[in-house]
Amino acid sequence: MKTILSYDESGYKGTYEYRSDPDHTHKPDGQGWYLTGHGWARGSNHNTGHEPSRVIKNEQKTTPSAQHCAKILKGSKDANTFVASGMQLCHTASREVFAQNGDHRSNCQNFDDLIYGFADKNKPSVAPTLSTLMGYIFGLSPDFRNEGKPIHKYDQDEVEQAKKYIAGEQEIIRMTGLVDEDDTITLFRNTDETQISTGYSKSEIDTPYRGNNIESWTTNPGLKYYDEKGKKAKRKTKIMAKVPLSACIASCIGREKRPFMYKHTGECEVMVCGAFVKQIFVVGNAKDGIQEDGVRDDYLRKVQSNMQRFSAQHKNKKASVYSTSFDNARINRIARKIVNG
Repeated sequence: MKTILSYDESGYKGTYEYRSDPDHTHKPDGQGWYLTGHGWARGSNHNTGHEPSRVIKNEQKTTPSAQHCAKILKGSKDANTFVASGMQLCHTASREVFAQNGDHRSNCQNFDDLIYGFADKNKPSVAPTLSTLMGYIFGLSPDFRNEGKPIHKYDQDEVEQAKKYIAGEQEIIRMTGLVDEDDTITLFRNTDETQISTGYSKSEIDTPYRGNNIESWTTNPGLKYYDEKGKKAKRKTKIMAKVPLSACIASCIGREKRPFMYKHTGECEVMVCGAFVKQIFVVGNAKDGIQEDGVRDDYLRKVQSNMQRFSAQHKNKKASVYSTSFDNARINRIARKIVNG
């Protein structure tokens, strides 16, 4: 069985197992267990095609107006400012979604309270709840935040509310024009050796990543974070990843009523179920920022391209000439250069 680091199955190499436990009150002993609708499971059920996760893909339902497309096109002229602060104030993105599909942030108030708390000073208290709920929705083992804590008994209404909310947030992210043609969005994060191993293998283009059930990423490549002190402080590493849109849970975009509160300037936050991040690229450190030549400029060109393509598609015009300037081959070349030092 292939080791799947993201789902904490590194200590389990056996066959598929299932334990019925509708209330999720008795997690079985051992590693690798993840939540199902009516119990616990680990491993892969090859008879039914079961994977240790449930991918939920939400198709686009919002048609952007000409006015919104013009705003995105204008924002693309200064992509650096847009990804560093402008997306927070992109209120037309949320307005378009609310007008056509309803205001999920207001309609799913309980879940929005958790999201708002995760972005604010209440993160330690709400993170375990969000972690278990993400595990329940996507079929994931609870992460480190749940150690020693009881697992909440979610009813179906809570689950459906969360799914509706997540679908709405993904629609808002789409409306920024930042999403790639393969339905991913390039994001950045500062982390440490508990989630990555930079010396894993020089024959691998990508670096294995151990994602949490919910974690904060950013569109801002310039965000720096280094306030840990003392001999035991862990040096933060800056990473980049093409994150599936289906793994995005919430964002700071267009929050007129409840804007996120930030500890650091430029926290253009996108909350992600990190278990679905399959590969990451080390591009620098949290103190000095991106150190790999060309990464920042290529990223900004791709952002500009995506925003132009988004506007052009909905205006039936020709897409940007930069549309393939930051494709997967380019990412692989950058990654290969990094790991081979």
